[in-house]
Amino acid sequence: MAVFCANCNVYGWSQPSAESSLPRCSRCKYTRYCSKECQQEHWVKVHKQHCKYLAGLKLLPQSRHDPAHCHTCERQAEIGEDQIVKATNPSLPCIFPTLITFVPVLCQPDHGNGNRTSANLPFQMGEMSGKFPTRAEQTISIICQLLYKLKLIKHPAWTILPEASKELCSLLNCIKRLIWDFYIKIVPGHKLDM
Repeated sequence: MAVFCANCNVYGWSQPSAESSLPRCSRCKYTRYCSKECQQEHWVKVHKQHCKYLAGLKLLPQSRHDPAHCHTCERQAEIGEDQIVKATNPSLPCIFPTLITFVPVLCQPDHGNGNRTSANLPFQMGEMSGKFPTRAEQTISIICQLLYKLKLIKHPAWTILPEASKELCSLLNCIKRLIWDFYIKIVPGHKLDM
């Protein structure tokens, strides 16, 4: 994953060539900047809303999967585990482990310098809140649910090439993490869907 100045990325400015030398925010140690000016501008417009969550100082409600508050898990429990795995049942299962709290994290390479490379989400998960910031993220979530349903019902599309199916799931998770990383760097209020 490329490392870049968060503020330059918002505006589409050219990035510095020496990515490993970009200093990180001293509080969260996650977001990088090419200059003090970029850091200050990004702080005012975006980062002050995210930093406390990225630093792990606070946990935003619905920023992690909690089966007790997940609408899909609740619907799945109403339907019954034995029914959700039937091919004739059109309901889609929850893509997160249903018995534990799942905490997604954002990751960045550390380039061997030991800096913080992971952070909690500074925004609500669409799967938990029911409100996806973009249609792209919602679409990826639905595709993941469909793939998981294919696995549960042992559909030939999953069982014939299970490694390809797992690779597709992995790719979708990577895309979702890229979308999440994008949310951290954009100016709130900008239209996310094109």
